[in-house]
Amino acid sequence: MTKIRDWLNEQGMRNTRGQRMTYNSVQHLLKNRRYMGEYAYRDIVVPDGIPAIVPKDLFERVQEKLVKNKKGPGPPQSRGRLSADDKAVLRLLRGLPLRREWYQPYRKCPPLLQMRVRQEEAA
Repeated sequence: MTKIRDWLNEQGMRNTRGQRMTYNSVQHLLKNRRYMGEYAYRDIVVPDGIPAIVPKDLFERVQEKLVKNKKGPGPPQSRGRLSADDKAVLRLLRGLPLRREWYQPYRKCPPLLQMRVRQEEAA
């Protein structure tokens, strides 16, 4: 789609807001069912409700290519990072004192942390 976007920008095409074509605007163009004449309003779909500017078979082939070329999800954003709760549990397991912002036994704390805090309060 980036090649299509670049070609459209070279030809001087603009989106509905008068700006240069972006990846998302090309994606919207390729997925918009109105171009094959399908009119939709809420849950009502009217085939051939508006004049078609793209043949239906061409539109369906484009949709198949989009599905085939779709990329999978990216890597998780939190890979390799520990949350504050995980860090607090590790500090307790190592025998280190908790930081003040981690010492909140009555808020959202992992059960292991709450158990250790209660044991320290009882001692």
